[in-house]
Amino acid sequence: PGHAKASWRGATAAVEVGMHDVAVSFVEAGLRHHPDCAELLELRGRLGPLPDLSVDPASDDEVSIERPKTEWNPPRRAPPPRGKDKAD
Repeated sequence: PGHAKASWRGATAAVEVGMHDVAVSFVEAGLRHHPDCAELLELRGRLGPLPDLSVDPASDDEVSIERPKTEWNPPRRAPPPRGKDKAD
């Protein structure tokens, strides 16, 4: 995080794959360490600020995602035909 170039590279890579929020986060983190970096300031101007996603603590709208616990069982192989060996 101490290098402005790393933040700029992370942000531009995130932009290329369509991850706007990640790009803005990279720029904001870089500007905390290098507030006068011209490249990061220019990129922040193009991206805009990170949207405020604050959650109301009194809200009941918490989302919980639970993955089902499943066991993986490998598929069973059919036995080789009579007279055949595995090495044949």
